[in-house]
Amino acid sequence: MKPIKKPHHAMIARMNFSARERDLITLMYRGVKSAYDKEYYKSKKVDIDSLPNVYEFTKDELFDVFNLSKQGLYDALDSSTDGVMSKLISIKLPNENKFKKKLICYDAEFSDGVLKLAIHPDFIPSMVDYSKGYTEFDLNLQLSLSGNYEKLILELISRFKNNKNYVLTLGEYCDLFQINVSDYSRPQVFFNTVLNKPIQRLIKASNGVWTAKEGFDKGYSVIKSGRSYKDSDKIIFKMKYNDPDKSEIPLYEQLNAIRIEKNHGLLMFIDAAIASLELLEANVITDESLATLTTTINMLNFNDGIDLVIDKDTQEMIDFRKEQGDQESFCNPLNL
Repeated sequence: MKPIKKPHHAMIARMNFSARERDLITLMYRGVKSAYDKEYYKSKKVDIDSLPNVYEFTKDELFDVFNLSKQGLYDALDSSTDGVMSKLISIKLPNENKFKKKLICYDAEFSDGVLKLAIHPDFIPSMVDYSKGYTEFDLNLQLSLSGNYEKLILELISRFKNNKNYVLTLGEYCDLFQINVSDYSRPQVFFNTVLNKPIQRLIKASNGVWTAKEGFDKGYSVIKSGRSYKDSDKIIFKMKYNDPDKSEIPLYEQLNAIRIEKNHGLLMFIDAAIASLELLEANVITDESLATLTTTINMLNFNDGIDLVIDKDTQEMIDFRKEQGDQESFCNPLNL
């Protein structure tokens, strides 16, 4: 899985974009987040105003996104850049009695197989503002989805995954796409178009990562307040996240993700564990450093509810180091 992180307020913003336009916006979010992480790795703090606002994407990346021929890619980029440069993103903050309406992109150029997109500098801070929460979803899965509805549904259900169901009102869901139930001949046509079929396509494309919860074949339920549908009726997504094999994610990446995503109470230990991994790769790790690594994993998993898994490559390096070192002096609380 290649995860991508998006602030909650951005996920629920009103965006009347096509599926391809939404993919371009997702790539812009990935570019800004990568630049943010790079700065954080270097100095443990980030000056948002110093982040670049022009991002480049190669033709190989774009072929992965759009899965089109050379000419088809050119035509798709031509039309979708028009959309992201002309349509507003409306971010509502009703609890703060605020709203923001912005254009995300002001310049686009495609030349020699490279797409350059210029993001409005005043939009960038909101792209990495996780103070109101965030969603983290599988980028590859989202890009494989062809419909606009299932792309956003993936972001919504990824907000809490299995921790709790994602709930919003029917009116809020319609606002996300700027549609109304009355636009359709019957309510059943509406639900088939914007929920039933998109959820089934998402489930199929995820290859078992996402499934409907037992007893909720549609993957959601609607709580009505009367005989007819109203904006205040609630949509409750009933989707189960089946975590893919985390052992495929390098332990270094897992630790760094924790290091970046929150002001963790065990940052000193996490940093020591990351340093131990770097020494392990350099084949100069000591029994003391290896003990620090395994003790940290133990503390995070059992004391802080984090599910770290030793990936195959790291496990092989640990096993090799144990064979070469003093077996009796090695501290190994997880029996690695």
